[in-house]
Amino acid sequence: MENYKKDNRFDLLKFISSQVSDQLRQADTKAVSIFGVLGILTGLLVNKINSLKFSEWFERPISMILIFISLFLVILSFKFALRVLYPRKSVSDKKSLSFFGDISSLKKEEYISLVSEVEEGESINILSLNVWNLSSVASKKYNALKTAFMLGIFSLIFTIIVLVVA
Repeated sequence: MENYKKDNRFDLLKFISSQVSDQLRQADTKAVSIFGVLGILTGLLVNKINSLKFSEWFERPISMILIFISLFLVILSFKFALRVLYPRKSVSDKKSLSFFGDISSLKKEEYISLVSEVEEGESINILSLNVWNLSSVASKKYNALKTAFMLGIFSLIFTIIVLVVA
């Protein structure tokens, strides 16, 4: 009966790890989509700036303020979308046998030795730590993604106002 419970926990942790890994990939895909929309908005804003003569910049200060607010929001949104894509390191103080950064810091023989010394029940702890690390990374990515999305929406609104008003 004890082995059955261990197998269930191990399978559950593998399932959770797979789900969180999928969510990480989805966050990256959404961030790339945000990059595409922001690229279009940047192009529209730069085109609008180029269509105005330099003398018009001072004659239409409200238009210029709106354009620069839009550009500022686009840049901020780019920053947060980039944070989603930027690789995260393990946030645990303990070395993990399943995290690539920790594995690559070991010599090959060291890693093989550590893995071979893992006791039966320890694999649950190793996988649990991996799930926790992945979840911590996913939480940070989704917070940055939410901020990038909201800033992107405000950028879109300001860009539409710029295109209509300016």
